[in-house]
Amino acid sequence: DTADLYLEDREQTLKRAAEEKRKVQMSVPGILNPHEIPEDMQD
Repeated sequence: DTADLYLEDREQTLKRAAEEKRKVQMSVPGILNPHEIPEDMQD
């Protein structure tokens, strides 16, 4: 069964995609709710 071999790879790909999406959302004002933005972004 090779499903386990690809599971980790797929999880990493999904994680990377989610991080990229999050960066885009944080760079565009108004997409994220203020309480979803990490504290270090607020000054």
